[in-house]
Amino acid sequence: MICDPIETLAVEFVERQRSGEFLSVPEYAQEHPEAADRIRELFPEILALEALKPLTNVPLQAGCARKAIPVYPAVLAGIHGGLLI
Repeated sequence: MICDPIETLAVEFVERQRSGEFLSVPEYAQEHPEAADRIRELFPEILALEALKPLTNVPLQAGCARKAIPVYPAVLAGIHGGLLI
């Protein structure tokens, strides 16, 4: 299955955050200029959701974010142009 490249970047971003590496959204957008606009749009919400969830040591799965981060359907809807309610 082919994933939206932003999903792969989102999984990498969350994995790096969870491993203790602090990355700011602007810094990560700078690392990935081809997706910078979408990173600046979506990743602050990912950080907010990460801050709300209880701490766990559940590793992310390789592959699409739909499999790796199933608790974030609102963010994924935004990634795919859906309405966020």
